[in-house]
Amino acid sequence: MKKIINILLGLFILNSCGSADKGQEVIIDNLYSMRLPNYLINNNLKNEVRSLQYMSEFDELYFHVVDESIDDFKNGLELNDLKKNYATDLDGYSQRQLDNYKRDFDVTYVSEPEKIAINNLLAVSYTLRVKEDSEDIYCRFVLIQGKTHFYKVVIFTLETFEKANKELMEMMIKSFKEL
Repeated sequence: MKKIINILLGLFILNSCGSADKGQEVIIDNLYSMRLPNYLINNNLKNEVRSLQYMSEFDELYFHVVDESIDDFKNGLELNDLKKNYATDLDGYSQRQLDNYKRDFDVTYVSEPEKIAINNLLAVSYTLRVKEDSEDIYCRFVLIQGKTHFYKVVIFTLETFEKANKELMEMMIKSFKEL
């Protein structure tokens, strides 16, 4: 009986430790924050485009955020004569980013856009399937409109890790907050 009580106590302690781990809140330039699992490693490597980049090779989970001022996006459309192709709102931004992603990667599947709210911000969410170096990749591609910025949140994992990472990926997306 004492052995059973010790086992149950041990399981309770292990479970308590896991549930107490709320992850790490990462704040970028007083612009936005996200809550990420503690085991993700910062992989920014002085990337000029991505304001946030984390990864876990063990869990095959990769994540980055690109922020762009809404004015810069509008000016870019004007300078590149793209206003006839893309609206200057969230729909135009999301379509432009999706077109760029499809140009740069072998995208084999794109879900219909889903309009959602993330902490009172308008967002457009896609699920993508990508082929990269003979690997099948599951990707969540979310575009968010803030007060002065658009944000592109990209989280991906190998398709074989999709089931294990899917819930965590959604939690990370929903944790996005503009400051």
